[in-house]
Amino acid sequence: CTYDEVAKQRIMLISDAGGVDINEVVEKDPSRVYKEWFNPFYGMMPFKAKKMADFLKLPKDADSALQRVIMALYKLAVDYDTTLAEINPLVLTKDGKIVAADAHIEIEDDAMYRQREKLEAMGIHDRPSSPREPTEFERLAEENDLSDHRGVAGRAIDFGGTLGCIIGAGGGSLTTFDAILRYGGNPANYCEVGGNPPVKKVYGLAKLVLTKPGVKGLLVCHNVYSNSRVDLVARGVIKAMLDLGINPAEYPVVYRGAGAFEEDGYAILRKYGVRYYDRRLGMDQAAKLAVEMIRLIEEKEKEGKSLEEAQKEVAKYIKTREFVEKVLGKEVADKVLEGL
Repeated sequence: CTYDEVAKQRIMLISDAGGVDINEVVEKDPSRVYKEWFNPFYGMMPFKAKKMADFLKLPKDADSALQRVIMALYKLAVDYDTTLAEINPLVLTKDGKIVAADAHIEIEDDAMYRQREKLEAMGIHDRPSSPREPTEFERLAEENDLSDHRGVAGRAIDFGGTLGCIIGAGGGSLTTFDAILRYGGNPANYCEVGGNPPVKKVYGLAKLVLTKPGVKGLLVCHNVYSNSRVDLVARGVIKAMLDLGINPAEYPVVYRGAGAFEEDGYAILRKYGVRYYDRRLGMDQAAKLAVEMIRLIEEKEKEGKSLEEAQKEVAKYIKTREFVEKVLGKEVADKVLEGL
């Protein structure tokens, strides 16, 4: 029993060619394999189990036993959040009994937290996903991400730098992070935001990043969202700032956002005095602005100013055309600032 990514349904395969890779059988002799798909709303129905068992043309008693095995295997697959639940080979003994001679299951990584109690009862523990223990920041970020099944606002990695990052999921976050490093930045964290997370998840992640020791400024940057709302991300970030007593207009942040509900998101950012950039500014360019922003803050600290004083001065300066031109050039500044 596995999952059909195209049909978006569980699929179960049964074959009389036991003890071999089922995929090889499907490719070489598909007539020896029976497939059945399952609507998630109905699941495994007895008549489907019977159709699958009948495919092997076993004696009546063995056929009934096989139906029970099929029903149980499907239940296990669902209950344990498996991506694969396989019995291979399934043996018919001389006295007509059905025996699972070997079995194999694979559990969806993102569902492991739901299975810990069952697995630990069997003496199975989570495999380490990192060569070190998670930091407090990483642990709290994971808890925040697991607080709601909708979207992603987590997958955080602690880097201990000075530039806080709230960046888009998948390839967008990796692209942005690579750009930060390429321009000599010192990121405080890596994270992923995508899949349309609710405001409370973005809010929780933003609070963690903003209160992370060493963070001096913030980069909010994602690709052109099609599966997430720009306004929900903006609301989460702004609410985190306000609840922490931070004036968004006086905090150094480079904010690059575009996609669904972007105008609503921009209205929120304008209301609180946050300079934002739309899709005309590349993610690479946003990273470059953010790295320079942190450099200016640290430069002012070396001059003897407090972090808060430096942040306020830089927060004001990075909203100017002069700053954008200095970092990206006049041509780019003309393009990305037009109409903002």
